[in-house]
Amino acid sequence: MTLLIVIRSGSLTFFAENEYDEWSVRYNEATVALEDREEKLAAISDEIEQDLRLLGATAIEDRLQDGVPETIADLKVAGIKVWVATGDKLETAIGKPDDLPGT
Repeated sequence: MTLLIVIRSGSLTFFAENEYDEWSVRYNEATVALEDREEKLAAISDEIEQDLRLLGATAIEDRLQDGVPETIADLKVAGIKVWVATGDKLETAIGKPDDLPGT
C-alpha cells in the first residue's frame, strides 16, 4: 500500500472550505453506482487529483514490487531524498540512502 502526501500547488491547504464535503458526497454516490462504477470512481478521483505537489510518500510492503528500484533511482536523480526503513532484520535496518536499489 502506498500513501502520497500532497498539497495543492500554490496553497497552504489541500481543500477549500466545504470542498471535501461536496466531493465526498459525489464520491460516495459513485461507490454505490450499479452501472459504470469503475469509470465513475475514476472520474470523481480525477476531479480531486489536480494541481498537486508531492511532499512525500510512504509505503508498506514486505518486498519491492516491479519497477520500484527504477522509481527510487528516478526520485534520487530528481533530487528527492529517499529513505527506506525496515525492522525485519538488523542488516537491512541499518542501510543508508546511498545503498538503495538503483543508486
